[in-house]
Amino acid sequence: MASKYINILQSHEPLMDAGDYIITVKQRLKVTSKSVDETFAEMLQKFAVQGERFVLEPGSVFSVYPPAGSLGEHTNTFPHIILNRSTLPWERSVDGGTEGIWLALLLFDAEENPDPKTVTLQSFKDALGFKNIEDSSGDDDNGPFNQSGDGPGDQPITIIEVKRSLLEQIMPKRADLNFTAHSRREVDSVPAKGGDGKWQTVTTVDGRPERAVLIGNRLPKAGSLSTVHLVSLESRFADGGEFDYGTAGPDDLIQLVTLKSWSFASVDPKFSLFGMLEHLNRVPSVLSRPYLNDQTINLDLSANTIIDNSEYHFPVTTTGTSKEADGSRKFDGASFLHLEIADTNIDADDLPQLDPFPQPLAFSIAVEIKVKKSENTGIHAVMGHEESGIYKPSVLYDPDNDGIIYMVTGEDGVQYSHSVPGILPDDTYTRLVWTKEGRGFCFYKDGSLVHTDPAAPGRIYTKDSPYLIGKVDDDTPLFVGQIKNLQIFRRVLSAAEIRDIFTSAASTNVPIVNARLEKGMLALPHLTRVGKKAVSWYRGPLSVRTTMTDFTLPATAADELLVLDNASGMFDASYAAAWQLGRLMALEDRQFSLQLYNLKRRNSLESKREAQKSQGRSHLDIGNTSHNDGLADTTAKIKDWLKRRHILDQVPFQYLIPYEDMLPVESIRFFNIDPKWVLCLKDGACSIGRTSSDDLNLDNSTNLAAADDVPAMSGFLMRSALVSGYPGLQILGFSGTVPGNAGEDHASCLPVVRMERLSDEILLCIFEGDIHTLDFFQKPDVLHFGVDSDGTNYSKQLRRADGSNLPPSAEAFTFTDVEFWHDKTLRVANFDKMAVSAATSLKATLITELGKLSEDSSEFDIFTSADFAMEMLEGAEKVRFVRP
Repeated sequence: MASKYINILQSHEPLMDAGDYIITVKQRLKVTSKSVDETFAEMLQKFAVQGERFVLEPGSVFSVYPPAGSLGEHTNTFPHIILNRSTLPWERSVDGGTEGIWLALLLFDAEENPDPKTVTLQSFKDALGFKNIEDSSGDDDNGPFNQSGDGPGDQPITIIEVKRSLLEQIMPKRADLNFTAHSRREVDSVPAKGGDGKWQTVTTVDGRPERAVLIGNRLPKAGSLSTVHLVSLESRFADGGEFDYGTAGPDDLIQLVTLKSWSFASVDPKFSLFGMLEHLNRVPSVLSRPYLNDQTINLDLSANTIIDNSEYHFPVTTTGTSKEADGSRKFDGASFLHLEIADTNIDADDLPQLDPFPQPLAFSIAVEIKVKKSENTGIHAVMGHEESGIYKPSVLYDPDNDGIIYMVTGEDGVQYSHSVPGILPDDTYTRLVWTKEGRGFCFYKDGSLVHTDPAAPGRIYTKDSPYLIGKVDDDTPLFVGQIKNLQIFRRVLSAAEIRDIFTSAASTNVPIVNARLEKGMLALPHLTRVGKKAVSWYRGPLSVRTTMTDFTLPATAADELLVLDNASGMFDASYAAAWQLGRLMALEDRQFSLQLYNLKRRNSLESKREAQKSQGRSHLDIGNTSHNDGLADTTAKIKDWLKRRHILDQVPFQYLIPYEDMLPVESIRFFNIDPKWVLCLKDGACSIGRTSSDDLNLDNSTNLAAADDVPAMSGFLMRSALVSGYPGLQILGFSGTVPGNAGEDHASCLPVVRMERLSDEILLCIFEGDIHTLDFFQKPDVLHFGVDSDGTNYSKQLRRADGSNLPPSAEAFTFTDVEFWHDKTLRVANFDKMAVSAATSLKATLITELGKLSEDSSEFDIFTSADFAMEMLEGAEKVRFVRP
């Protein structure tokens, strides 16, 4: 269970700072009665407290914000880094003293970003003019970086070189450093004051260590790439003063040790966590790969609108008057309507919730043809033409050129032609796409772009659905098509086999087949046991809410689980595939298969012994049947292996998602786990050694596969960059409609049985129960720091010391004045002024507003980095999905 609260502390200073130490031991022996008073020689013992200094150890960084490589609306966010060791920022100091921190975050715009360099520690010392210990005249002459913990002079370190003129503008001042670091820990309750007015001790969450946080004081630049460096400032400040630039000139380069760096871009708000979740592709909500078959279009030109009845509700508008198809114009014997549509109104690219095409944002209209094999040695036309002969074939196969020739033809003959050798007539589908930009042709083969070429104005026709795409003299784009056969493609289509079903099936069968596709079923090639080729349905375990046909288990072969779909006349091989997969998984796991074999062998011997006993032949020896030793342990291991299949453990991904476009980029899909699919998987695993009727009867009596019922489970698959960009993302699932502030303690909150990142961009989450509502939000310990902005002014709503917000009527803290910035143009904030120094600082504003509310403000009499962090925290928005 995630903790609900974080406790922010001013610092976590180590018991001893890193550095060199000397212990001096003076011993004096004095015994008055014996007149003994002797002083011994001093004993000196040198030792060093070492820690990370020039290089951070792997695992030192818990997280950074904004996330590395992220694209989002970060312009109002101060970057921060969370370090796993809570004392690290306070282990050294900027001037050799015992107080303060030695680390800082410097943010660079794209044009400022320095290139990191690897140098030796000795060369870095030389560049700064520091002496080695052996060359110094004493402790006062050592300078920094001359301690026993320095390491060898040839130790590689990473540095950046920054011009003094820039560094002076972005380097935090000594006073700022008082507010750039704090530590935090997760606790299980809200801190409260006791009767004595002191804060009571809170209990930390077990296993959740305290961590240190560093905040940068510069905001990212809008529309730009930003890079943040965690730099060492150890002994780089003058005593009691600011950063020591020495004698460097404005254009001279200053070297800094960089311990960590990351980059991000402040671009579109939709790439923030909230924006990415909000813009996830959610249509359709289930894992399916529907074929966008020909849709019926109702034309009412007098209303200036074409109404699309497809499930995607694609809007197309036009102008003109009501017309009927011209009977004198024929295409393979059918009349068709000439329709003129403005280019700007045929634009599918403004629908981000739809699946992307292989060449996104590039097309408006697409047509698809299938190039057939031909035994002819001459030119073979694959696209039809009008009976009148006015329009010539537009696409041909020419064996002499070993490829396709496509032509754009007009009433006066060929206007444009070109050969595409890369597309051969191998009975595969090829798509011709009319692009908005350049108005060229793109040839797709099996979903991959194989050729693109610009085209002169002209026309394209298909045999099954006549199309005309081109221009007339007044440059008005033309789109000609049969009223009942208009296609606008927005996704890569299903396999060629399913398209054959649509082109060959009766019109009454098309809705039935389409309904199967919408439920996530796929038509796939099926090679039967006798060698015949067929097309069968397949659906994985991640299904929609549905009840499937009953069948009998255990089975002796996968073919017993083939189910005939009478409506479409095709077999459903889903359960047969699951059974066969279970068998393969069991054979692959040698330990499991051996345990199963031994158990079956012992059960078989026991069965035979019982049979002989019942027949009065118990005196016959059938071998050692004392099989109970270890039997319970073996059975438990087998059942545990089978139970892990409930959550699809080790099930290959291609069985879950056979086609990549079922889970497009930046999408989320919901599912219910089909318990019968899992049951077939388990039965297949238990079928090893099931070769006879006796084996079948024995398995039927033990029925290991059905020993543990498959519970009702549901979940989602998400494919998005936020999977890796937000590793601490919190997810709650609920079985019904819930209030906005529902949490883990809500009655309908479902337990998570599996949450696994299958790749850097794919997340699988399975809940026990039927999920209806899904909440996404950030963990409390990865909340970020930022400000509110209206584009010109900056402000922050105020919080009490316990983290609760002041009422909306309370005045917000505003910092529009120049005094709150070291350089407002470069967005470098003055944390000291913001926190305490200015007359209208956070501290002053809090005390004033709490006074107006008649509340105690003494907590802020001493305003620390913990108070500053609390006020600058940005609350994370919760994003909720409700499953349709």
